[in-house]
Amino acid sequence: MMIIQFAFLLTLVTHTTCQTPAKCCFAPQSSATLVDLYSVNGDLYNVIDGEFDFVAGKQAQLSSTHNPYTGVSNYTLLEVIDFNKGKEYIIPWNDPTKCFVVNWPIGPTRCIPDDAMYLGSTYLGPVSTLPYDGWRFKLPGANITISLAVSTSGCVPIVEGIRINDNPRGDELFLFTEYEPRIRNPDWFDLPSSCPQ
Repeated sequence: MMIIQFAFLLTLVTHTTCQTPAKCCFAPQSSATLVDLYSVNGDLYNVIDGEFDFVAGKQAQLSSTHNPYTGVSNYTLLEVIDFNKGKEYIIPWNDPTKCFVVNWPIGPTRCIPDDAMYLGSTYLGPVSTLPYDGWRFKLPGANITISLAVSTSGCVPIVEGIRINDNPRGDELFLFTEYEPRIRNPDWFDLPSSCPQ
């Protein structure tokens, strides 16, 4: 697991450009599938299908486990974050009559922050097929550090490392796939009646 992080960072260091690029912003609305790279070595791996709506100040994500041998996914939780209300609504996928609400003190991060540290630039694929830039920054109001690789053109997220600074066992590393600059599942933002408004 640490090998993946090391290889990612080594690639940035060995192919670093000298000039710091301009910081970029993500699309106002987007969808992506995030694969938990720490879980890929098992028989099942964890996947999050995410909907990101910076216009409305909301994020929805459907968590599942995926069996690569059978192609079967087991959906577990729908989580809806309302950044405006500072709340996260957790709804069991198989029982939407239940809803758990927790405070969410972290705001949305649409743009690479001004104080982000530039890690370097490199590319994926043969002969600069997908050039990208690496950034590291802390989330305001949280003890969380984000390491993020985004495409040089279009600011599309590629890989995200999340480090909860006071709990290294909570580290996460995600590969973004199936990215689209639009909302694919707008109904995920509709909270069931079981969720207090």
